Amino acid sequence: TSNIYAPNIVTSVNGVTGAVKVGRSISVYAPTTTDNITMFYTSNALTLTNIESVLRGSGTGVTFSVRYDTDRSATGTEVVTSGIKCLNTTTGLSTTSFNNGTISASSFVWLTVSGVSGNPNELSVTLEF
Repeated sequence: TSNIYAPNIVTSVNGVTGAVKVGRSISVYAPTTTDNITMFYTSNALTLTNIESVLRGSGTGVTFSVRYDTDRSATGTEVVTSGIKCLNTTTGLSTTSFNNGTISASSFVWLTVSGVSGNPNELSVTLEF
């Protein structure tokens, strides 16, 4: 099982429009294909604008999915069908196209890992709303 670190809410201010983006981040240390990690619960519906991911270490790729459902024991709805394959260890991968980008109210949100190439030290994923 991987070690995880889930910091507090991340906020950034877009100086051009004055809009505030709110996000949630999670870092998974030594990701494995058995990882199935709860990120957070939301009582309100959320519309995703970006999923930012980056690898650290000698890994060459991690395929992961962000899922949500009101029932945590369910399979959940994948935000991006067939997952996201992160290969980037420098500037990160920005994903802005979603099959199911609106997370329903009263939902748990979680991350699953379905593929790992090499031995990455860390996968970091940030959801922005």
